[in-house]
Amino acid sequence: MKNKKIIIIVIIIVFIVIGVIMYAKWKKNKDDQESIGQTTGSGTNDYKIPTPTNPSPDFKSLPTGSFPIKYGSKSKLVYLLQSALNKLYNAGLTLDGDFGEKTKTALKSAYGIEQVDFKTAKKIYLSVFAKSKSDASLESLINTMDLYMKF
Repeated sequence: MKNKKIIIIVIIIVFIVIGVIMYAKWKKNKDDQESIGQTTGSGTNDYKIPTPTNPSPDFKSLPTGSFPIKYGSKSKLVYLLQSALNKLYNAGLTLDGDFGEKTKTALKSAYGIEQVDFKTAKKIYLSVFAKSKSDASLESLINTMDLYMKF
């Protein structure tokens, strides 16, 4: 009888610990989304990645890219960044995948930084492009981006 009580108490404690951990992760995720402007504009994530209007002849062959994304980079990651800056901050950037002076200025104005590491890029991209929390991987965003690039 005493062993059953101990087992029940241990199980209850385990459930409480799991609940606290899950709540902490949920709260951190919510705070991260709010800190990068998740609720900017309409507050929805139904933004579609636009197809470039005047892509360069080699646009389809742009590499996916690597981090950090910085001045001089030319990639699909830069295109996603430009699109996100346009959506969140009405930056008016040409969507060409080329991280030039205008992209640098828009990024500095919006976030106070001149280059983007993986963690920051993921937060920015997810705030605009993720359709749901289950779609929260950068790989799925890049794969989605590849679909838009086939025009």
